[in-house]
Amino acid sequence: YFFVGSAIAEDGQEYGIEMMFFRASLIPPDLAHSLEFSDVENQIVELHFAIAKAGDRHYQAKPIAVAGTTGLLTFEADRLGATMGKNTITSTDGDVYPIRLQAWGQDDGEISPVQFSMDITFTGGKDYLLQGDDGCSPCCDGVGTLYYSIPGLALDPEVSNLTIDGNTVKLKEGVFWFDHQWGMLAATPSSEVVRAANNLAPAAPGGWDWFMAQFNGSREITAYAIHTNDYLQFYQQTGQNPPGTMTVKTTARYMDPDSVTHRIEGELSITDWILSVDTP
Repeated sequence: YFFVGSAIAEDGQEYGIEMMFFRASLIPPDLAHSLEFSDVENQIVELHFAIAKAGDRHYQAKPIAVAGTTGLLTFEADRLGATMGKNTITSTDGDVYPIRLQAWGQDDGEISPVQFSMDITFTGGKDYLLQGDDGCSPCCDGVGTLYYSIPGLALDPEVSNLTIDGNTVKLKEGVFWFDHQWGMLAATPSSEVVRAANNLAPAAPGGWDWFMAQFNGSREITAYAIHTNDYLQFYQQTGQNPPGTMTVKTTARYMDPDSVTHRIEGELSITDWILSVDTP
């Protein structure tokens, strides 16, 4: 589950907000069952949560991972929803909407840690945007994911707020993007031919660059570029000198004001780089 967007507080301050539950199995299901682990006990969820105050500081929560054996994880089998301790994604009326997000985190990037949280409810959004091939991406020989997006999620100003370092602000408006992707992100193909083909070239570095934008006029676009061996010189850089301009092929989906989607091919050029430095 992935939510990202921007919101405006009652005082006019803008905030960028991101929340993600990244969920995976600990061991293969058959082995888990033989060890008498339930499906929930065999899960682990990692939380990513951040709030950026426009023109001010970016608050990045220290990532946490929780295993199902703790009893802190729950999942909705027949509807949207998951719980990770005090962090929740809830479809409150049993259908999709309203969707309530609750999250808590602590930023340890400065001398004094800062705690921050959110409680946001969405009342509706645009039509589903099916990613990949009718919602299947890439889905080749038993490997792939089911994947859809909902652009234009509108928050409910009556029950949506942020709290940063003990200060709570009410949100009066906001527009968000929601991604739900599940299935086999990485697996062994069932076909011997496909497995053999995968061994003809060096293993790919893994990962991707992903970009989303919501424009005025109820228009949205999402684009991605898969990491490949052709651009290894740009990945995982740690030196003081930037690696130069990286230009890669991208695939995008554009949704127009009538919720009609269009496939777009293009290029992504990275011309400026920022060196991230850990602080003591």
